[in-house]
Amino acid sequence: MKKLSCFSTQIYKSNLKLSPSKINALHSESLFVSERDTKGIDWSKQNYPFGYTSYYSIPKIDLFSKSYATVAKLINSHLKKYIKLLDFDLKAEDLHLSSFWINVMNQGCRHPWHNHPLSVISGTIYLTTTTDKTAIRFEDPRQPFFMGRPAVKSPQSLYLSEKTKAADILLFESWLKHEVPPVISTKPRVSLSFNFDLK
Repeated sequence: MKKLSCFSTQIYKSNLKLSPSKINALHSESLFVSERDTKGIDWSKQNYPFGYTSYYSIPKIDLFSKSYATVAKLINSHLKKYIKLLDFDLKAEDLHLSSFWINVMNQGCRHPWHNHPLSVISGTIYLTTTTDKTAIRFEDPRQPFFMGRPAVKSPQSLYLSEKTKAADILLFESWLKHEVPPVISTKPRVSLSFNFDLK
């Protein structure tokens, strides 16, 4: 018997290998912003319970401070590797960092299923390691086409749950549906998310 696997979905995971002091500095700066960005705080109170996101207030943090600009440059080397993995007929220079924002998720905060329309590649950099079993969960994109397919014995096989540690970077195609399960840890989960669009 020969088992064939086809049309796999490629997700890139690596580590930025930043020193603990640099990770701590980024973590502290992100918390500093989250406590003073009144526009973002007001939006999050209405739309992001138990958390904060700068997506609707400071969506380009690489323009906000040099520390985030430095991180944006580090992403590019990983972007090039991921583009090669995907066999895209383009170069990293054909994409631009269209948005780059802060997420602070306190206990009970979650981000429901979504994707990032109109973008090409999305990703997240994690600034904390929490005790939660899952930092992000991806959905099998074939599910809408299963039609008469019987139920599977292990429904969890239709999802990929990924745990992360500080300085981990994840890249995925923006059409891929994903969620952030509720944070169980009492320690806030702090991350930086981003989108790359075609120029």
